[in-house]
Amino acid sequence: MTQTRRHLRLVTDSPASQASQEVEVRFTPTAALGARPHRPLNSFRWVGSGRLHISPQGILVTARSATLLGPRPTERFIRAAQIHDVYREANAVQVHLRGPRHPYFRFWAQDAAEAARIVALLPTPHTIEFETSLEEAPARTSWLKPLAWLVALLLALSLMAALAWLSGFLKAERRSVPALVARSAPPAVIVPPAPRVAPEDGLRARMDLVKYDERVQALRVEFDMAFESLMEGKVTQAAFIEQLQQWQLPQWGLLELEIRRTRAPPGSVQESADEHILATINNWQLALRSYADDLHNGRRVADTFEYLRRADLQRSAAARLLQSLEQPVNGHTEKTP
Repeated sequence: MTQTRRHLRLVTDSPASQASQEVEVRFTPTAALGARPHRPLNSFRWVGSGRLHISPQGILVTARSATLLGPRPTERFIRAAQIHDVYREANAVQVHLRGPRHPYFRFWAQDAAEAARIVALLPTPHTIEFETSLEEAPARTSWLKPLAWLVALLLALSLMAALAWLSGFLKAERRSVPALVARSAPPAVIVPPAPRVAPEDGLRARMDLVKYDERVQALRVEFDMAFESLMEGKVTQAAFIEQLQQWQLPQWGLLELEIRRTRAPPGSVQESADEHILATINNWQLALRSYADDLHNGRRVADTFEYLRRADLQRSAAARLLQSLEQPVNGHTEKTP
């Protein structure tokens, strides 16, 4: 059975201790060198190999500090007055410092003799030494489990964000054309209740609102189908522009001409209804011309959204006018035939 010899001795000043000396040490025990990651056995997170520059004034420690991004070089000077006491166990040395949190650091020398020589150089009078070689316990890694889970979660989130960005980028490249974003619902247009309207005027206004709104809706559906084909790559950008210019815009022009030929009586409800429908058509014409021109010249689509927003506002106003005309008047309701 191995005998353990323990003694507490007072280190006196000697010529060797008066001179500054530099020694090589390691802050990671041999048993933990093959286990990564391991817990730093000190208050300063020093790991791996390092150097101690020992002088009567204190210790200059040159080491590597463990961080989430890996070991980073660091230096720290510990004044002699900060050292409380020193413990040595064979080739392991632990230095306790003064402070509210009882800081300490531990290092290993090449062998017990080298560790004893380093202890003799340290500027402290209180030293406890064990001469027997103690077996180094394997470094425990349970303390790192919460941190490891956190790092893994952050990496997973970063990977998901990168994949989402890459997916959107490739999708935008495949389309090679600025897409029309979903438009938010236009603000409500308040149309004051119609005054007492002559039955003939109200009937003509309702007929125009119903008939032309159906035509407007049909043209909107045609545009949506053509735009969807463009987004899915079924038609080329040039073919889409040609369809807007050769088919869509002429139909909107014919619808505009038909309304202008109506010649509603000035000041009538029918005239107000036709103006809302005409404004809807004109804004659609401006939107299609602007969109085709921007695509043809490779510009960013911008004005198109504003024209479509205005068209929706005018169409909403027409719908509210139709609703007001279908309210009960003089005790009965007149419906559009």
